[in-house]
Amino acid sequence: MISQLIAKRSTAVAHDLCMVVVCWFVAYWLRFNLYFYEFYLPSALHGVLLALCVHAPMYWFCGLYRGIWRYASLMDMRRIVVAVGLASLLVAVGIYMLSLPLIPRTVLVLHPILLVLAMGGSRLAYRAWKDRALYGRLMVEGEPVLVLGAGDAAERLVRELAQSADWCVVGML
Repeated sequence: MISQLIAKRSTAVAHDLCMVVVCWFVAYWLRFNLYFYEFYLPSALHGVLLALCVHAPMYWFCGLYRGIWRYASLMDMRRIVVAVGLASLLVAVGIYMLSLPLIPRTVLVLHPILLVLAMGGSRLAYRAWKDRALYGRLMVEGEPVLVLGAGDAAERLVRELAQSADWCVVGML
């Protein structure tokens, strides 16, 4: 059980750090109108190393890996925005303090936007896939059920019933 949790967190950390790298180079690509000049490659590599060194501990510090992707919520999205915002601010300060040349300011603006979209979008897609919200509810399966109540317990019950093929929640009273 513990090893599964460690494997899931390691996968989430690896995903997020890969997104840092991918979004950094996509920001360069967008900055130069869908072309990447080789002249900027050394500065891009230095910048992405700095970004990785700043983003990794910031994500851990902001608690991005406390929850499970299957239950991603608006609170998780808020954590992503805060963590990416703080880390990007520190990266920008680090770039100017270390006076790394040839890193366009546009990249420093595009990178966090792309990163929030990539990290939040992947968590949303995973949750939708696990909840079978994308394709699993085209046909009504199971016995129709009305849930009495609309609090937190009812919300948890609806989620549990959605996982079952025997029941289909049609409404809440």
